[in-house]
Amino acid sequence: MLPALTLLKPATLLTLIHPCLSPVGPPGNDPWGGMQRKQPARRLQVRLQVPLSMRLSCNLSIEKIALFKDTEVERKARLDDIIILEKTKVEDAREHQRMMLELERERLEMERKRLELKEQERRKEQEKKAKEEDERILAINLDECQPYERIYYEAMQEEIIERVKARHQGSTQ
Repeated sequence: MLPALTLLKPATLLTLIHPCLSPVGPPGNDPWGGMQRKQPARRLQVRLQVPLSMRLSCNLSIEKIALFKDTEVERKARLDDIIILEKTKVEDAREHQRMMLELERERLEMERKRLELKEQERRKEQEKKAKEEDERILAINLDECQPYERIYYEAMQEEIIERVKARHQGSTQ
């Protein structure tokens, strides 16, 4: 790297070290050209008298800025990665919620069907018991009953016969 620096003009070298070390002169005027060619060594001597600590601190500042830029780029890349991960997490959570919602709907549908079947079985059982009770009442011999029992069972038998007739007429229409 040293040969590359030796090819540079002293003014450029000083400007690279720190911008405040560049040779002074009117804008657009080459400090090493024209009338001033006779004085380059003296001017360079004056500029090189800047304390070494200041030149080193300038180099450190430039390195810090470069490091900060690098860390800024790395930080942005990490933040982009974090954002992508968070988006993925959110999307996964949404998908999980959709799946859970669908499973819950299916579970509720199955529960509804189970309750319907249970209700149908309960109705069938009630109909079966009512039919057995009706058959038992119709099978009672009214001649062997007490007078009040006879009146009660005759009324019951008539109700049963009317229900059966109504059911039979409803199914034929």
